[in-house]
Amino acid sequence: MQKTKLGVATRLLIDGRQIGDNATFMDYYASTEDAVADTLIFYEAEGYTVDSLEFDSLPRWPGTEPVPTVIARLRKN
Repeated sequence: MQKTKLGVATRLLIDGRQIGDNATFMDYYASTEDAVADTLIFYEAEGYTVDSLEFDSLPRWPGTEPVPTVIARLRKN
């Protein structure tokens, strides 16, 4: 039996500026730990310095229920 994947949004901030809006980035993972680990690996491979990765539960759109969210703060190398 296949496990259900968890939808995890990403709020992406590069050099202090948010890229996209709160609903731009969404991926599906087996767990929140996988979401954080994959986010770290991806952005480091893309050449960014990862200042912090935080995990929270935030709404994607105003007035909607919160969803699991990774907040990625990066710097361009």
